[in-house]
Amino acid sequence: RSPLHPVSPTCRFILLTRAASIPGGQRAMASGVLLNVLLFYLQLQLVSSIAWSSSCSTHSCSGKSCCPDETYYLAGSLPCNAWNPSQSIKMCGRCVTCPSGQYLNNCVTAEGSCNSCAPGRAKTGSDFVTSCPLCLPGSFSSSSGAYSCGLCAAGKYQGASGQSRCDDCPIGRSMRDGGRSECQKCDAGFFANGTGQTE
Repeated sequence: RSPLHPVSPTCRFILLTRAASIPGGQRAMASGVLLNVLLFYLQLQLVSSIAWSSSCSTHSCSGKSCCPDETYYLAGSLPCNAWNPSQSIKMCGRCVTCPSGQYLNNCVTAEGSCNSCAPGRAKTGSDFVTSCPLCLPGSFSSSSGAYSCGLCAAGKYQGASGQSRCDDCPIGRSMRDGGRSECQKCDAGFFANGTGQTE
């Protein structure tokens, strides 16, 4: 039992009554056994009380900082003992795990929920991250809940992060390869008279 739940007077009465009902020759031995049991119980209570109080003294924290890391939330608290109810042990719960294409939202006082990555972002794997990474320059994601970012096609580019589409190379520039953040200028003696040119 913890310090919150001491042995009741009824239990003590039953233990003493049973000890008194043992025949004379065995009573001394039974008394010794009962004494050892009571001493063991008292030692256990003392150790439990020390551990309980120690745990309380190390949980002087507030909010989510009470829990071990960002994968847990503050679920509530328990009073340390009946004699000092102002102290408490913080209880932490596990946040929900979010799959690919989703991120963890609002895991503060509850397990949270999983929201889809916005266009321009993507995430692969099940974890507890609270935001989806932005698509890098040269890539995009056009829909929500993307597992990965797609590369810009040849003749297109994207110079910024977190974009939902790629743009055509402008007139006078072209791009033969995909996944580029800018298009190349035409060499001397060559021209591109339209947008989205690959040569």
